[in-house]
Amino acid sequence: MFSRTKRLTTDAFDSVFKTGRSVHFPFFNVRFVKNDTDKRFAVAISKKVIKSSVGRHLLKRQIMNLLKKEEDVLPSGYFIFFIKKELTLVDKKEFKKVLSESLKNVCASFSR
Repeated sequence: MFSRTKRLTTDAFDSVFKTGRSVHFPFFNVRFVKNDTDKRFAVAISKKVIKSSVGRHLLKRQIMNLLKKEEDVLPSGYFIFFIKKELTLVDKKEFKKVLSESLKNVCASFSR
């Protein structure tokens, strides 16, 4: 899990949601806004994806840990990851591979 300084605040979440650019992938969508000072992350998982709160929090922790390992790839900015239901059907190894490839695409669209 990220430290509090690496997580999005409520105000930042709202501003990224309203003004951020979107990139769509098979297992998740990413909204982001450029920021020169730091990197902050949020993961949103709907009840439509996983009904139980225990399952949602478990998946959120796993995703945050994967993002923590891949954090160096991303440029400075605020990121929100919206998880899709298809992610629950995939094993963890495949998701790691897809996540690392997708983050490279996020970086490419970040520079536009």
